[in-house]
Order: sequence, then structure tokens, then C-alpha cells
Amino acid sequence: MKRRSICQLQHIPRHPMKELNSLEDLIKKLPNQKWQIVSIILYSSTILSVGGSFSFNDLGLGDLKYKCIFPNFTNYSVKISINQCEAKLYENVSLSTNTSYISTKSCKSFIYSPGEIFETSAISRFNAICENKFLIKFDLFIYLLGGLLALFSLSHLADLFGRKKSVSAMLLFGAMAELGMTISPTFVVFAFCRFFNGYFVSGIYQVSFTTALEFAPNTSRDSIAVLIFLFFSLSLFINAFSSWLFRKWIPFLIVSIILYCIPLLGILMFGKESPRWLYVKKPYEFSKFVQKQFKSNPELFSTDIQFFLKENCTTTKFKEKQLDNTDTLLSVLRNKKIMFNMFFLVSFAISTYLVYYGILFGASVFELNPHIYYAFLGIAEILGSVLIFVMSRFLSRRPIHFISFFFSGLLCAIAGIIPKSNIWCISFIYFSVVMGKLFSTVSFANHFVWASELYPTSHRSLLTGVTISSGRIAVLSIPYIKFLTEEIWQPLLPLCFGGSAVIISFLCIFVQDSKKLELMDKIVQTPVELDDVGDTNI
Repeated sequence: MKRRSICQLQHIPRHPMKELNSLEDLIKKLPNQKWQIVSIILYSSTILSVGGSFSFNDLGLGDLKYKCIFPNFTNYSVKISINQCEAKLYENVSLSTNTSYISTKSCKSFIYSPGEIFETSAISRFNAICENKFLIKFDLFIYLLGGLLALFSLSHLADLFGRKKSVSAMLLFGAMAELGMTISPTFVVFAFCRFFNGYFVSGIYQVSFTTALEFAPNTSRDSIAVLIFLFFSLSLFINAFSSWLFRKWIPFLIVSIILYCIPLLGILMFGKESPRWLYVKKPYEFSKFVQKQFKSNPELFSTDIQFFLKENCTTTKFKEKQLDNTDTLLSVLRNKKIMFNMFFLVSFAISTYLVYYGILFGASVFELNPHIYYAFLGIAEILGSVLIFVMSRFLSRRPIHFISFFFSGLLCAIAGIIPKSNIWCISFIYFSVVMGKLFSTVSFANHFVWASELYPTSHRSLLTGVTISSGRIAVLSIPYIKFLTEEIWQPLLPLCFGGSAVIISFLCIFVQDSKKLELMDKIVQTPVELDDVGDTNI
């Protein structure tokens, strides 16, 4: 008795003329492309959830006016020092001008009053002032640490269990983490939720980016980067507006939670699993997916499509496991070409993040209103998206990398070393910051797309996450580098960050230009022994 070898297909010639040379050709032949457009928009819209988390350190931890409440000390008159955080105690000697200093007491309770920008913030909830002011910097550190670990772990889960399930779970748990931040009774609970907030948000950004690219045709991958950055700029606008409108941190976080729920519902109801991931990990499910697309138009289910499925799909899930073993992570690590490209992509990632934060450091010296500051970032992201679109029409990966890295690094260094002595210098610094932000956006988008194109679908999410996470490691060191450079020479930080980007921009000549290449699905294409196909129908 013959075993059915692959996909329930019609009886076809053993070696027909093959018109489909790749998965890309097959996807183009599917009769209904609306699912592809809808999925791209839905996965790109998940970036809306990133803005609130990204801006929380400024919009949720805003400065407030406060006054210390000192207890009544028996037999002492209390005099408060200039910093409002300590009370100096003196002997209460009546009718005498001679008083002797006894001790200094730290303030333990405060009265907060609404400021010009914020009425309430997490600072008032946890008294993150005076001797507890370090909690603000710790919040940023633990957020970045969570994001760093996510790019290793969540990225791998997306390769194992699928893009749709992973992104949906990350959106759900990310919303729960922000909800936990709003009801945290202590800073320890708040820090725990903040860690997982950064953890899931970073996973959402990275996995959604690569997933949207997997849905896009080869000629439209740069357009996906433009769409994602437009959603990111929209999220910055929404969160800046909500913070300005409510001036309280709890409503600000509730708006941010809503931005998790909208794309989550959309993906659960209308989103599709990445066809490339199905093709590599679940070929049987991929075959069912393709055949479903032709149900309403069976006459379009041509011989070449049947032959492609015959050569690449299995009938049972047991054979799926056999196929999955042909392309392991170890085979990726042994691939010298991929590792060579990855080495340089890691250096690009480190430089990208350093320049990005160096430019933000240059913008922060103007002490803008935080609502205006994030609206400015949103505008810069939109202009950067336009620049990405224009450059990608005419240039490939290498020249885009060189131009964006070179000019973003140069402008970062210029903005840091020019003295703010007169209006002309200040105006030129503004110009350098804005243009540097535009080129930095281009370099980040180009680097992300470039990395996704050079890694196989079987491990694309993990390898892209590892590449991007190397930049996060550098970001964790920025607060300490900033402290050291301020002690030595303040312009040293943007000068070093910008100078390194200028040098690294020339390394693009060593990395393969992948713009015109199809996305790689597998590294090891091990053929599976197949029996003759029986006479079966769809």
C-alpha cells in the first residue's frame, strides 16, 4: 500500500515546466491579496503601543513642585536648608542670639502642588525626590534592561511558536504590565511592572517589524519601514497630547493601554500568520492556507502551483518535524557568510543607538517642554520617513547606510561641540539636531531592514533581535558615560558618539547588499524522499 507523500493534490506530471522559482512567486499568484495588506497594516500598527512606554520617563515622571513637612521637634527651632530636603536643628535659646547647631534631619514627607506642566506624576506617588531621586534613573535603567532581555528571549519564541501568537501575547502582557504600573502600591511593585513593560514593548517592536517585512513583496520592504515609523510618530503625538490634556500620569497610562488593545483586537480578528513562517515551520499548514485561497477560484489553481506545493509540503505533521530538523540554529552559527555579515551589523547597531541618544542629548540641552519635545520627535520621525522613502527609491542598502551614518554622526558631533554663545550658534545647533535626527531615523530603519533581509525566516526574529540587542547593551552604559563626560568635558559625549558613526559608515563595503534579493527562508535545503503521488483531489 502506497503512502501519500505530500499535500493532497491532483495527479500532475512528474516534471512539469516550473514557472514558480520561489515562495515569492507563489504568493504573487494568490488570487486575493487583501489579507496581505490588512496584515501588514495590523502588524505595523502594534508600534502604537511603543510610544507611551518610550516617553514615560519624561511624561510619566515629570517634575512637580513640592514642600517638605517637618515634624515639630521639642526644644528646638527648625530651619530648613536651601535644598528643601533637610532640616537643620538648633538649640532654642530664647532672648539670645547665640544658638548652637545640633544635627541635620532628612525630610520624610512632602506636600506636592501642581506644576506648570504636570499636576501629578509617579514622582508624587513614590516620593522620588531628595534622597530618593535616584529612583528616576533606576526606572530608565530597568526599562532598558527589560528591553535588552526581550530581544533574546521573545524573539526566539516568535521563531518557535509563530508570529501571530507571539505578537498577540506580547500586546496582552504589555498592557497588563502598564496596568500594573498604575495600581502599584510601592516602588518595588512599580519597578517589577516597569521591567516587564520594557520587556514586552521591545519584543513587540522587533517581532512586528520583521513580521510586516515577511508579508511585504520584495519591492516594498522599504515602504514597510516608512509605515512603521509613521505609526511610531503617531504614537508620540497621541501620548504627548494625552499628557498635555490630562496633566496626570494615570490617564496618560490608560491612553497608552488603549493603544495596546486596538492592534491586539485587530490581529486576533483579522491578522494572518506569516506565510513565510508557515512555509518553513509548518509546511502542512502552509499548504492548507494556499489551497484555501483558491477555494473561490479553483480554475486558478494551476499546475505549477500544485507542483510547488508537492515539492515543499507534507501531508502529516509527523513529516513536518522531520523537515524542521533540516534547518537548525547550529547550522546558522556555522554559516560563515551569515556570521561575517552579523559581525558588522552588530557594530552598526551599537553606533546607531549611540548616535540616536547623542542627538537626543543635544536636543535635551534646550530644556524644552516635554510635550513640545515629544511632538518635535514625532515631526522628526515623519520627516525621516519621507527621507527613507525618497532615498530607497534610488539607492541600495550600502549607500543609504553610508550617507545616513556619516551625516548623522557628523551632525551629532557638531551639535555637541558648538558653543551656545549667540543666536546664530544656537540656531545652527537646532538645525544640526533636527537634520541629525532625520538621518538617524534613516540609518535605524535601513539597518533593521538590512538585518532582516540577511537572516533566514527559520531564525530571522532571533538573529535580528540579537543584532539589535547589541545596541541596547551600549544604551545601558550611556548614563554612566554621560556622568563621566560631564565631569571631564561636556561635549565629549556627542563628539565620541558622532565620530564613531563617521568611522563605522565606511564599513558598509564589507556587508552584502541585500535590497534586490529575496528574503532567505532556509539555510540548509535538505530534500525529502517522496513517494509517487496518488490520484487525489483538493
